Amino acid sequence: MTQREPELPAAAAPTGTVWLWYLAGAEIALAASSLSARKALSSAEWHRHDQLRVEADQTRFISARILLRSMLARFAGTPASAWVFQTNKNGRPMVAEPESQSDLRFSITHTDGLVACAVANGFDVGVDAEAHNRATDFLAVAARFFAPPEIDDLLAARPSDQAPMFYDQWTLKESFIKAIGEGLAAPLDLFAFDLRGSSPQISFTDKVFDHTGRWHFSLWRLTGAHSMALAIRRPASDNVTIDVVAMTADALKSG
Repeated sequence: MTQREPELPAAAAPTGTVWLWYLAGAEIALAASSLSARKALSSAEWHRHDQLRVEADQTRFISARILLRSMLARFAGTPASAWVFQTNKNGRPMVAEPESQSDLRFSITHTDGLVACAVANGFDVGVDAEAHNRATDFLAVAARFFAPPEIDDLLAARPSDQAPMFYDQWTLKESFIKAIGEGLAAPLDLFAFDLRGSSPQISFTDKVFDHTGRWHFSLWRLTGAHSMALAIRRPASDNVTIDVVAMTADALKSG
C-alpha cells in the first residue's frame, strides 16, 4: 500500500485507489462561497444546510458537499449536479444515482478548520477529523468509550501528549465505524487501536467485526492542530494507493 500526493486525477476512477482531498483554513469559506459550485447542490442538501443554526457549521457543511460532488464528478466524468445520495438505516451515505456508479464509496468529515472527503471504487472507506482545540474532557470521554488498552496507553503518555493522542484514537475509531456503516450503533470499546507501530493497528474484543487483516488505517496530524484518520476495508489485492491532496477553492472550480 502506497501513499503519494499526485496531480489531480483524470476522469474515471480505477480500482485499488483511495482519494483523500481536504480543505483547510480559509479555503473552506472560499469553497463554500463559490456560486457555480453551490448550484450543484440538491434541495435536500440545502434543507440540511438551513437546519443548521451556526454559520460556521453551515459553511463547513456546504464546502464538504461541494468537495464531495467535485471529487465524484472528476473521477466518474459525471456532472457534479447529477449525483443523488441515500443513507442506510444507520445513516451511512451512499451513491443512489447514477446507478452505473454505485460501486463508488465515499466518506466525509468536517470540523473546525478542516473539511475532508475520501472516495474509493469498490471497497469501503471511512474518514474522520477532529480539531485539537475543542473544549473536551478527553479523559472522561476516553473512560466512557475507549477500550481498556487504549485507556492504559493514554494514561501512560506524557500529560502534554494526552490530548493529541486522544484525538488520534478518536478519529481512528470514528473512521472505522464510518467504513463499516454502523455509525454509533457500534460500541466503541469492542475494538482498540495500537499507535506504537509505523501505522495504527486494530484489535477486536468481540467477533462481530471483520478479521484485522482486511483493514488498513492511516493517521495524519494536519495543520498542526488536527488529527485525521482513514480506514480502508482492503480488496482482495493489497495494492492500494492513497492519494492525499490539499485542495484549494480555485482547484475545485477548475476541476
